[in-house]
Amino acid sequence: MAHLFGLARTKEAAKRLEARGVSVRMGDFADKKSLVSAFAGMERLLFILIPQANLQENVVATARKVEISFIAYMSINGIDYPKNDLEYKCRQTEALIAESGIKYTFLRNS
Repeated sequence: MAHLFGLARTKEAAKRLEARGVSVRMGDFADKKSLVSAFAGMERLLFILIPQANLQENVVATARKVEISFIAYMSINGIDYPKNDLEYKCRQTEALIAESGIKYTFLRNS
């Protein structure tokens, strides 16, 4: 049986998710320690792009630390043709995931 969790950074966000029937774990991409607790026991991770710099490294490093076996990353289409900063961040994140040794799929939304 699959167990799905949503990650919330604040208690208010957690309450909104719980009201929609989501099992919530508290965590903040800027706080590696909170991510270790939030990711504990998970096998797979759906990782949606983060527009802020340097948070991707925390997510990928923590996924590796807690031995997540698969990451599905919601990227964007056209990362090789930069129009704005998102393409660069997605390309950087995809490289981090590919280099991590974790199995992955990149979902490039257009």
